[in-house]
Amino acid sequence: MKKFFILIGLALLLTFSQMNVAFAAQSDGYVHKNHYYAVSFDGEGDAIVRAQIDIENTLNQPRKWIDLEIPGQVVVYKAVQESPVRSPIEYSKTLTSSATILHLELKESIPMNGTGTIVLFYKIPKYAEKDLVGNYNFDFKTIIDKDAILIENLRVAINVQEGLFMKGGEAEVDYRPNTWFMGEMAMTQVKDVGIESPYYRDYYYSIRNAQGLVKSATNLDPFESFHVKGNYGENWLALYFLDVIAGIIGAAILIIVSIFGFRKIKKWLNLKNLKEKNTKGNEYVHSALVAFGSATAIVITTGVLFLIAAMISSFSYSLQWISMLIGLLGLLVSFGLLFLPSLYISSKKGIIQGAIVFFLTVFFLIAMSIFLGIAYTVLFPPVIYY
Repeated sequence: MKKFFILIGLALLLTFSQMNVAFAAQSDGYVHKNHYYAVSFDGEGDAIVRAQIDIENTLNQPRKWIDLEIPGQVVVYKAVQESPVRSPIEYSKTLTSSATILHLELKESIPMNGTGTIVLFYKIPKYAEKDLVGNYNFDFKTIIDKDAILIENLRVAINVQEGLFMKGGEAEVDYRPNTWFMGEMAMTQVKDVGIESPYYRDYYYSIRNAQGLVKSATNLDPFESFHVKGNYGENWLALYFLDVIAGIIGAAILIIVSIFGFRKIKKWLNLKNLKEKNTKGNEYVHSALVAFGSATAIVITTGVLFLIAAMISSFSYSLQWISMLIGLLGLLVSFGLLFLPSLYISSKKGIIQGAIVFFLTVFFLIAMSIFLGIAYTVLFPPVIYY
């Protein structure tokens, strides 16, 4: 019985301690549930930003004042409180050497255990830096709130002005008006219209689902900015110059190594003499060489056609159908290089040798894919840091 009461006492003590921790956490700060950013870069390196911040008040009192630190020297066009009520926000600015601190006074306080949404339209002049070849390099940094304790979800979508190319892997850039890209003229118009205007609402509602170069993160420290780095420019070749050179060098190295390896193996095994003897060992070696050549041809063909398709697609989205045709051509060529050598060997030397060629080709493809993936990761590490 005494042990039973001791266990009950320990359970109650643990429960009360957890409650105290919860109440302490509640009084430490509030939570940013979501950060959404729609960022548009123009041909001058300016960043036009729309930001939506959803806040959950976990404090034990309403919250009327919010201080937000925005990296860079910011020009604010509009600040709006969307919930609990839709209303313009009165604000003041404090400039530091590397950031702008906005002191926001909400029209209606965010109640305890309630939520609120803040929407900002602002510009950061000359945010992207121009390099020697004419490309712009950007490092977009998200907003900091030192009074918060957590940012649960964050999403950044970056677009560039029509006529510019952005380096962003498979990211889709959409230039349709009144949706994801927003220029300075549109920002000025949003500043001049009221918050009930459809013009404002169109740009506000499109923040959450803006497309382009999209990066996201969860459970971030609110004392640090989430960084999205990238490049854009007017000339596609200048933008991808190093990638093209690296691809050409890589393909050349692969071809040279393949030729050198083939000659070494041929010399080592003395294939000319073995061919006359027509031994089983010679057949296996010949099948392995055919498989290696097929795999190498598939990799080179796929890489070249992919590069051509990417170049055409980057010029205009109206030319995507050509890129799709090139991709289909690459698929057909790859299937041909995969199956035709096996069928040919089967017709000449039997089904066993044909099967060996097929499976060795698949094996070499997997090995080359792993090697090229590792090499690409080493040469082109990710550009997203937080």
